[in-house]
Amino acid sequence: MAEALQQELEFYKKILPTLSGEEGKFAVIIGNDLIGVFESYADGLAAGYARAGLSPFLLKRIAANEIISYFTRDIDVTCRT
Repeated sequence: MAEALQQELEFYKKILPTLSGEEGKFAVIIGNDLIGVFESYADGLAAGYARAGLSPFLLKRIAANEIISYFTRDIDVTCRT
């Protein structure tokens, strides 16, 4: 099974060089279509829902160098009190 939004992520990587002047803004991508570039996450989210409804779309901050963060919820902490 293909990973969710794989097509959109591949398209984002392909067009990233053309978005170099838009760093820090947010791109909305559906399939192989750049819907637009937005100043804020909220504006991009609104545009994505307006265009795609409840169908999947990619909303991604434009960055030449991505910062990857890892989070987990698999923490077993015993209360010591």
